[in-house]
Order: sequence, then structure tokens, then C-alpha cells
Amino acid sequence: MTGFGAASGNVGSATVSVEIRAVNHRFFSPSFKLPGSFVAWETEVREAIRQRVNRGHVTVTARIDRARSEALAIDEVRFAQVAEQLRALQLRHNLDNTVDMATILRMPEVIGAPREEEVGGTVSELIAVVDDALDGLNRMREAEGARLASILTERLAVLSE
Repeated sequence: MTGFGAASGNVGSATVSVEIRAVNHRFFSPSFKLPGSFVAWETEVREAIRQRVNRGHVTVTARIDRARSEALAIDEVRFAQVAEQLRALQLRHNLDNTVDMATILRMPEVIGAPREEEVGGTVSELIAVVDDALDGLNRMREAEGARLASILTERLAVLSE
């Protein structure tokens, strides 16, 4: 049976969104797209899914949703280092233009997203979100099964006539 389920919840200090998609497949065939901080928990997540889904190709995607205010952070130490290096180059090579903020902000590692390692949390918190997504997946699969049963019942009635 095909299906889709999604859920969001807290894992440590972050809000995590989990999407689970399933399509027909003869065996249980899971694939995972997890953030780096959750990769160590893949075995536990696989087992939680295996307990509720017997077969099918199941794709699990988890992502950490960050608030817009913390989506980007300026590394002020790195900013100061880059500004100093650019000013030194400017003086050394007699360049006319001044060093502006836009130039510094475009330099590598001056702006970055918070690191995923800072999320914390436990595997049981992640599995709780996965379970919520599985509830939605299974509801969709049951609805599809009911529609298929209805179609088959109608066709059997036509055949019996």
C-alpha cells in the first residue's frame, strides 16, 4: 500500500519534522535521510518502523526546523579576522576601495547556521515523532485499502451477475 505521514515534535532544543512515504514493495525496504546529529539513531528508528510496517519501500526524511531568528549566525570573531586581513591586503597593495560589510559577509565561515550537534535530545524523543508520522501513514494506507476493497466488491458483484 502507498501512503504518506508527517509529524513534527521536539527533540532536545529543536523542532524536528519527519515525513514517511511508503510505496508497494515485496519486502520491507527502508531508506533514511536523517540530519547528522540523528544518524547514530538510525537502527532504533528502523526498528520502530519495522514494528509497524511489514513491507513496502519506506522513505523516512527528518529535518531540523530552525526558527528564522536563529537560522543564520554571524561569527563575530571570524568577521573581525577577515576585516583585518582585507584591510592589511588593501594597504599592502595600495588598493583604493574601502573594505565594506557586504564584502566581509560574503567570505567563507563568517555567516553560518547553528550546528546540528547542539540540538541534543534522545532517541526516544525522535521515535515519538516518527510514531506520530507512522500514525498518519497507516491511516492513509487503511483508507487506500478501504477504497480498493470497495472497488473489488463492486467488480465481484458485476462478475457474479
